[in-house]
Amino acid sequence: MAPAEIAQEIAPKGAKKSIFAWCLYDWANSAFSTVIITFVFSVFFARGMVGDETQGAQMWSYAVAASGVAIAILGPVFGAIADHSGRRKTWIFWLSLLCIVCTALLWYAQPVASPANIVFILGCVIVANIGYELGIVFYNSLASLPFLPLE
Repeated sequence: MAPAEIAQEIAPKGAKKSIFAWCLYDWANSAFSTVIITFVFSVFFARGMVGDETQGAQMWSYAVAASGVAIAILGPVFGAIADHSGRRKTWIFWLSLLCIVCTALLWYAQPVASPANIVFILGCVIVANIGYELGIVFYNSLASLPFLPLE
C-alpha cells in the first residue's frame, strides 16, 4: 500500500478540514473559561463592580454554582441527544451563539454597579456558562468520531 493510500485510510478526504476546525473551536473556547469564568472578568466583577472583594467573590461563586447545577441536570440529557442525534454541529452552533451573545452583553458591566446591573451581569454569566458547557458536551462527542461527516 502506498503512503498516500495509508494516509487516505487513516484520514479520509475532508478530514483535515474537520480536524482543523475542531482545533480552532477548542482554541477559541479556552478563552471563555480562562478570561470570563476564572481569571479576568471574575476579578473585575468582585473588585470593580461590587467593590467588596469578599462579597463579590461570594456572588460570583453562587452564580457559577447555579450554572453548575443547571449543567449537572441538563448535561446527561444533552449527552443522550449527542449520542443519538447526528446534528452535533448544529447544537454546537446554537449553544456557542448563546454563549457568545451573553458574553457580549457583559459589555454593559459598570464599575461600582447598581444592584440591577449586578443581577443582569450575573444572569448573563450563568446563561453564558451553561451555553459554553453544554456546547462542550457536543464538542466532546465529536472527539470520538473526528473523521465522520456529522451534520
